[in-house]
Amino acid sequence: MSSKTATTDAPRFMSPREVSEQTSISKSYLSRMAERGEFPKPIKITERRIAYNRAAVIAWMEERIASGVAVAH
Repeated sequence: MSSKTATTDAPRFMSPREVSEQTSISKSYLSRMAERGEFPKPIKITERRIAYNRAAVIAWMEERIASGVAVAH
């Protein structure tokens, strides 16, 4: 496994686009899910930029897999 794909070497933040690609859920729907408490809320990292905590997103996906709900990678 290359260091770029290793979880420990991965950046701690994920852009909304990355999260959308990893979960196969649109950015707008991710936002609505976060507002309803169904998905980790994004973090405001600058005045005009948000990002998601990678560990929280991965944990959410793992919970979905464990509960039998399919998650696309």
